[in-house]
Amino acid sequence: MFEAILEPLGVVPMICGNTNVQMGGWYAHEIKSVNDLRNIRIRMAGLPARVLGRLGAKSLEVGFGQITAAFQNGTINAADIIGPWVDQPLGVGKYAPFYYGPWHEPDVSMHLFVNKQRFDALPPDLQQIVRQASAAVSMRSIAKAQYRNAVALMELERAGTVVRAFPPAVTKALQRVTAELLEEDSRRDEMSTRVIASFKAYLAAVKSYARVTDAVAVLQR
Repeated sequence: MFEAILEPLGVVPMICGNTNVQMGGWYAHEIKSVNDLRNIRIRMAGLPARVLGRLGAKSLEVGFGQITAAFQNGTINAADIIGPWVDQPLGVGKYAPFYYGPWHEPDVSMHLFVNKQRFDALPPDLQQIVRQASAAVSMRSIAKAQYRNAVALMELERAGTVVRAFPPAVTKALQRVTAELLEEDSRRDEMSTRVIASFKAYLAAVKSYARVTDAVAVLQR
């Protein structure tokens, strides 16, 4: 479906990298209830920003290299960045000591965009090499990020960062608004309907599997 969406633009997209699960963000103040999200100025974009917007937060576009400065000058008091490995060198914990766990992005994919005309002109074997190389980079980066994020998170905690999950009531509110927005978006056009339906079907299958694998493994530790 991704290829179908970009085909009219003459582009062939491929997943080519991944930084793994994205954290819920850095916050200057503890989030105890949904009301604590009101009037937060957060560096965030896309669907998650729309979700927080409906709960009273204000999202701002801040370039990656400007995040720390935006905290320093008070432009923002929260930020969605990526994950511990990437976030750690920025030093934002000095201004936002609360680091909340994931709720919105199960992974962060990077992409290779290829000129479709040039790609179609390649012989089949070279096309397949490009696709396989892109997939290999993605799988290796997932494995690397899993380890690097784990190490960085431990180092952040030792340095004083408070790592927490959002309270259950906050998570439920985020889930509720996300579902509402996805339902609205699914009615925009045929492709949106197909993409969101596919996502929901995949999510249902993965959640069912995770209940008897990942969840059990965590509880047994």
